[in-house]
Amino acid sequence: MRNINCIKKAQCTGCGACRSICPKSAITMTPDTCGFMYPDVDLNKCINCGKCVKSCPAKNTHKINNQNYVCKAAMANDDIRKESSSGGIFSLLAEYILGNNGVVIGAAFENKAIVKHIIIDKIEDLKKLRGSKYVQSALTDIYQKTKDILDAKKTVLFSGTPCQIAGLYSFLGKSYSNLYTIDIMCHGVSSQEILNKYLSENFKDEKIKHISFRNKDNGWNYEHSLKVSTNKKEYCIPYQESSYYYLFLNAISLRESCYNCKYASLPRIGDITLGDFWEIKSYNKMFDDNLGTSMVLLNNKKGEDLYKNIICELKLNENISIEVAKNGNGTLTHPTIKNHLITQFKNNYAKETLNNNLAQLKEYKFDFAIYNFWWTINYGATLTAYALQKLLTLYGRTSTLISYLYDRDPNEVFYNKISEKFAREHLTCTKIYNSEKELAELNNITNKFIVGSDQVFRDDYFKDSCFLNFVNYDKLKIAFSASFGTDTFNVSPKLIDKYKFLLSRFDYVSVRELSGIDICKNTFNIKAKQIVDPVFLVEENVWDDLVKESALKSSEYILSYVLDADENLNRKIKDYAKDKNLDIIEINSNTHSIQDWLYLIKNANLVVTDSFHGLCFSIIFNKKVNCLINTNRGADRFKSLQKILHIPQEVFFYDSDTYDIKQNINIMLNYNEINDLIAKARDIGLNELNKIVNIEKVKNQENEKTDKILLKKYYKKKFKLSYFIKKNIYLMLFNLLHKEKFREKYLKYKNK
Repeated sequence: MRNINCIKKAQCTGCGACRSICPKSAITMTPDTCGFMYPDVDLNKCINCGKCVKSCPAKNTHKINNQNYVCKAAMANDDIRKESSSGGIFSLLAEYILGNNGVVIGAAFENKAIVKHIIIDKIEDLKKLRGSKYVQSALTDIYQKTKDILDAKKTVLFSGTPCQIAGLYSFLGKSYSNLYTIDIMCHGVSSQEILNKYLSENFKDEKIKHISFRNKDNGWNYEHSLKVSTNKKEYCIPYQESSYYYLFLNAISLRESCYNCKYASLPRIGDITLGDFWEIKSYNKMFDDNLGTSMVLLNNKKGEDLYKNIICELKLNENISIEVAKNGNGTLTHPTIKNHLITQFKNNYAKETLNNNLAQLKEYKFDFAIYNFWWTINYGATLTAYALQKLLTLYGRTSTLISYLYDRDPNEVFYNKISEKFAREHLTCTKIYNSEKELAELNNITNKFIVGSDQVFRDDYFKDSCFLNFVNYDKLKIAFSASFGTDTFNVSPKLIDKYKFLLSRFDYVSVRELSGIDICKNTFNIKAKQIVDPVFLVEENVWDDLVKESALKSSEYILSYVLDADENLNRKIKDYAKDKNLDIIEINSNTHSIQDWLYLIKNANLVVTDSFHGLCFSIIFNKKVNCLINTNRGADRFKSLQKILHIPQEVFFYDSDTYDIKQNINIMLNYNEINDLIAKARDIGLNELNKIVNIEKVKNQENEKTDKILLKKYYKKKFKLSYFIKKNIYLMLFNLLHKEKFREKYLKYKNK
């Protein structure tokens, strides 16, 4: 296929470069249900020239700057900033271009409420381009007009979202010395149709005169509000009270491609990047006077040269570390995270008003919330979570994966990593939580919690939250194919008592390894069932569908997926590959996408791995596999799987010194038998899952009372010092001031 239909809908930015470049006018931009524009190809006109595909910024890599950008905090004068969204830098740059007989192109409100890109050549028209427009602007024929102006040797300053700048570069197909581009820091875009719907529902009998997002009447730092001027009245609406604004800011009503934006990163695509310098006051309070401070990135020499022309007019112009800018502008490093309510929003869009749609979203609940380590930089952790969520969907149940990162920096362990990229298209997840206190909010969105699968009960790195300590008594608590990782549970007797209590609150417990049954029985006095990892419970076609998303092409190769570096093992693999004229592909935790990882396992001549899930998927795809038992990561996982599926002992080795690849590669696995055993294990697991999805919590007031008392008992120790301090402070205050209220508080803490 040599037309734009080869681009996935989730990738299309709606820039319209394909429509503009089509020599036969075979492409029109048509709206989807929510009004987002997508290309529609008239196959009767299409000549398959491929120009539309070549012009697509989602398909091709175009002008990208290097890392030598300069970051600045900047302010124009107060009068300009009062009319601007932040620091007024765009206005100064535009004035310079216009003052030198150039033109400026950017988004404007036309006909009061329609956002489109326009061309201005007079300074008095600049007010049309000022201010934020939280709507995707219509580009129509603006790319062709820009090209005509550039070819006429006029200077152009083009401002837009990063994908619009990329679309312009794609359409032009070459560099122009007289073109300057500004990409704006972009949270994402909503559609004109959604805005129109909001306005028609809330201002039915009024004519819109002006709209202002980011109203500054109460200052730059004041809570976001929407200002709407009509022929009858002027409204200033806090974002919480505006369904349009709330849906936008909470990433519910954005274009699908915004959640996968390839331009929400560094380096940037424009010559200059402009945005609000949020959090600048944490760096220097003097740089925030509540009228607006711009973050300016000068991304290349062209951008620096243009910026030099306005420096003399700046009230503030300070070099700032890019790390400071990242603190307040997440889309410098990653796309906006998809809100888990987006599917429900789209399903309700045509049949509900925006206000009613939002009200229902706020009340929306999931059937299950799932706690595991899906978000870590680990292929298996993400895919076992994907499998469980997929299974619940097959049973007609909704679920959300809990994004609990503890106190870890999302930039290091999540954003732009394999799990986050996969989640954008394939998972439903909560917002990021960083404390057990925050996790308690989840009791408001579901009545059923699942912990598992993977090593959620591993004694050397789990948290109390793995035992669902944040879940209320009246909620259903389920452990599904949960793993201890090893055949023992080595913690202190006091902790054993605590976890014994927490597990006693569970309504259902199943474990992944055979040894987990004994741990539950002997250590916790809990009866548990054994269920294999969820990756075995879905049909193989689920994994084949993901493999098809990979763009890799196979060759003859050995796949080395070894999590813990072993030079001796690497040398043996390389020697054998060289002898057999095979390539070697090495993977670590974050070098390939999840889809590519699955592809490489499925198409390998041999897989050598020390990963549990590396072994699982080798078995699922019926591959030749040699597995190093990784004791540091839990040896019992391998032993249990070996026993359940009758995997030959010769497949495994315990150290690279004794590993003989020439011998091990010839080990034949009886996949007829193994596949039969997988089918039996799948039947058992699905039967248990069928029970789980239909379990309802039996409420018991006496048990609830006991539960609260025991929780208080076990977690009181955690705060013992703070209780002690408060108790004695109140006693001291009572003695000094003779205030009865302090005596009462002293007695309260004394009796805890």
